[in-house]
Amino acid sequence: MHSIYTALTFLTMSQALKALSGALKQPVDPDDLLRLCEDDQCALYVSIGGRYGLTALTGEPDQIREKVYCAGRQRVHSVEAVRRARPGSPVSIHIAGPVFLDDESFEDVVRAWECQVDVGTIELLFRSADILNLIESLTSQDRAVKPIGTRERESWSAVVAGLALAAGIDMKHADAAATTIIHAGAGRISMPSTNTVAKIIKQAAALLPDDS
Repeated sequence: MHSIYTALTFLTMSQALKALSGALKQPVDPDDLLRLCEDDQCALYVSIGGRYGLTALTGEPDQIREKVYCAGRQRVHSVEAVRRARPGSPVSIHIAGPVFLDDESFEDVVRAWECQVDVGTIELLFRSADILNLIESLTSQDRAVKPIGTRERESWSAVVAGLALAAGIDMKHADAAATTIIHAGAGRISMPSTNTVAKIIKQAAALLPDDS
């Protein structure tokens, strides 16, 4: 990906498509990228100016929805609505991010909320780090994967077991240990699913003595 793009925190739709098309050596259109976002392979953000809306319904009794005003870029949770929308026809979207409350505090808070937008007047954005991860994920599928030998697998399991013991993680409860590890890595590194981490922990735990 172009060095300028990696230096930016967010990419526009055209920049993201250019980066993906170049890396994959085939054209990628907006619909393709938005469908990948629907599948949680990438996150979609929007810049919608000073629009306002109401906080999302939570299902709690006696909920009072707050009027909020956009205070920055928002994460989109209703990607399909954005993908299907057409310029000139406003749609309701579910988003989350910094907002101002309808008071005189002028302090931004984070809320999940809804608002009406015309996709022809907003800017769709993607984190450059997410696009890099997406490129890595898509290109790695085309590479020949070298199988890990038994000895190498046991070595990796031993390293995992040693790190878990050093961190005081109870490997006998793999699911709980996986949650702890994923939480520790959140926001720092891209972690696999909980099931994958739990499987790795179980393999490593098999190397421990029964009384460990």
